[in-house]
Amino acid sequence: MADEWIKFPTDMADIQRNTNTFFEKYGFPVIGVIDCSHIAIVAPPRYDELYPATLFYNRKGYYRQNVQFINDCYLRIINLNARFPGSVHDAAIWSQFNINRYLQNKHLDNTLHYHLLGDEGYPLTP
Repeated sequence: MADEWIKFPTDMADIQRNTNTFFEKYGFPVIGVIDCSHIAIVAPPRYDELYPATLFYNRKGYYRQNVQFINDCYLRIINLNARFPGSVHDAAIWSQFNINRYLQNKHLDNTLHYHLLGDEGYPLTP
C-alpha cells in the first residue's frame, strides 16, 4: 500500500510542477524537504547478532528508530526510509539512500538540477 501513496517524482512534468509550487509558496526552487525523525520503539532483543539493543538506545533514555522523510510542497511524504537504528546519523542514512544516488546520477548526466532542502545534518552535494 505504501508504494501506491509514497512516490518520489521522476517524471519531469511532476518535478517541475512541484518545484514551481514550492517556489511560489516558500521562495525555494526545490523538489522537496528532507529530515529525519526519531521514532520511539519497544526495546529490541539486547543481544541480537545484527541489531543489538545498544544501536537503538539514545541519550534521553529510550529506544528509537531514525526515520528519514522527504516531503513535497504540500507536506505529503514522497519518500521514506525506516531501515536505520537511532544511533545512525542523518548524513549516514542519506549517503545510502536510493534517492541520493538517483539525484546525483541525474546531476552528472546533466538531466536534472533541482535540490532537496535539509538542515545542517546533511552535506552539500550535487
